[in-house]
Amino acid sequence: MADLLASCWTTAGDALPAPGRDVSPLRLHDRIVAAAEAGFRGFGMCITDIQAYLQTSDLRNLHRVLDDHGMRWVEIEFLSDWWLRDGVADRESDAVRRACLSAAEQLGAAHIKVGGDMTQTATPPATSWAEDLFHLCEQASDAGTCIAIEFLPFSNVPDLPAARELAEASGHPRAKIMIDSWHVARSSTSLAEIAELPAELIAGVELDDGSLLPQDDDPYADTVNNRRLPGSGEFDLEGLIMAVVGTGWTGPWGVEIISSDHRARPLQESLAEVFAATNALVDAVAGSAP
Repeated sequence: MADLLASCWTTAGDALPAPGRDVSPLRLHDRIVAAAEAGFRGFGMCITDIQAYLQTSDLRNLHRVLDDHGMRWVEIEFLSDWWLRDGVADRESDAVRRACLSAAEQLGAAHIKVGGDMTQTATPPATSWAEDLFHLCEQASDAGTCIAIEFLPFSNVPDLPAARELAEASGHPRAKIMIDSWHVARSSTSLAEIAELPAELIAGVELDDGSLLPQDDDPYADTVNNRRLPGSGEFDLEGLIMAVVGTGWTGPWGVEIISSDHRARPLQESLAEVFAATNALVDAVAGSAP
């Protein structure tokens, strides 16, 4: 049985990646315990949740909690504006960067998730950030972690080819890519492009399901409100899993459920269903791969 990783939002309860909503109302300790009881062996955390935890405890204790509950894989998110070099936004991003790197080093995180520019304003081509990404990856290397570029259709790194071009342009082995099935389905990314990736470029995979057609005119609202359990929607998850397996990648399979329905459910109840659905799909597909 493959290891599964519960992403931050899968365990966050009534929280979502939006200003003022990105700190879970649930205790981080309780989320880790619930994920372990459901069967997960990996755990994702938003840096805002880690910072809230540090108000009453420390990273050494958090590391102990993760270890005590069998979390072999740790993921930290989300760093934006990492390409800025001056101004208030740069200083704010730099503080988040330091917090992410410190947490990654002390918790043994496999990677830190980063994204592109989502301001909907004119931005330079993402490849012009190659030097900035190299510098970030050097810092990640010092912390013993990697940088996972998550392509987002509503950013200037909208699809897999753009993420791969940026990672390769940096020339740094710590620059990798996060493949989220939601963003694959909502972008122009093809399964053939996934199958052509070198395994060493893949930081992780996040599985979720949904309808082929957006259910909301606002792509961001669609992203945070309408995800379904793997196997319960219209995405070609079997094809995606086979494409990833074919690259030779052997990491844990993440699952990221962000939806209004999921946020309203009790954590223990929802996590048991998330794990069962994802585990059944991964076992059936990856287990049959040659």
